[in-house]
Amino acid sequence: MVVHAIYEHKQIRYKDLAAILELSPTVLSSKLSQLTDAGIISRQQAVGAKEVMYQTLPIAKNMVKAYHLLESINDKICST
Repeated sequence: MVVHAIYEHKQIRYKDLAAILELSPTVLSSKLSQLTDAGIISRQQAVGAKEVMYQTLPIAKNMVKAYHLLESINDKICST
């Protein structure tokens, strides 16, 4: 869910991501830290700026494709 939202926006500010996902700041920060540590997303903050931006790394594209594939398979299974 977090990776997908960042991927769809290419690059997104923390506050915009929080508004989209409606997660508590604690949960969102934890997930973003885990994804950054795993090398799935990158975190960028300009020197002296408060604003933090996130973007996906190349591996995220495959994760999003897999998510959409599983989603389409699930839709087919559930509609039968």
